[in-house]
Amino acid sequence: MKRPAAPLRKACDGIRANSPTRPAHRPDGPSLPRRRTAHRPAHRPAPENRWPPGRTATMLGRMEIREATPEDWAAVWPFFHRIVAAGETFTYPTDLTSAEARGWWMLPAPDRTVVAVDDTTGAVLGTAKMNRNQAGGGAHVASASFMVDPDHAGRGTGRALGEEALRWARERGFRAVQFNAVVASNAPAVGLYRSLGFAVVGTVPEGFRHPRLGYVDLYVMHRRL
Repeated sequence: MKRPAAPLRKACDGIRANSPTRPAHRPDGPSLPRRRTAHRPAHRPAPENRWPPGRTATMLGRMEIREATPEDWAAVWPFFHRIVAAGETFTYPTDLTSAEARGWWMLPAPDRTVVAVDDTTGAVLGTAKMNRNQAGGGAHVASASFMVDPDHAGRGTGRALGEEALRWARERGFRAVQFNAVVASNAPAVGLYRSLGFAVVGTVPEGFRHPRLGYVDLYVMHRRL
């Protein structure tokens, strides 16, 4: 007579125990070394800006944002004139004289005009003016305008000035900041303002006559504080 085969369960148990891919546990044998994994530090939020108000670090160095003085106009006017005369981003007359532009830009208190200055060279990198958007019942909303010297673009000056304007408006108790006439084709400015929390709340169709693109839209951009 043929000898009966071993139960199927025992046969399977034997295969599992002796499988080369899963060695049987040997409590009296040497322990296998533990596999080391790379240390992964816990996620930490980006540190807050530790620079005092008015001083900041940018991608290409450090800058100071300070109150503009009458002596600063000589450094501001060349790039101010260059930007306005191009007629692509501001609704100012392209033939503004230095005296006219100075009166429009250099604001007395309680409004404010600042310059961004390179800490190392002392060069004026850009400027901003900050003021009430309207008088009377609209005086609780602030506004601001910015200009960056094209020769110093790409250093984060516009962002630093925008953040300073928000800080100033919040500190002065304004409830919001509004930009009344952002040229829609000025993609760098629109992108920057969006990244600072502004949204387009209104559009003036073909509200700006661009010297190359023809009639383009003007945006009203707003941010609550």
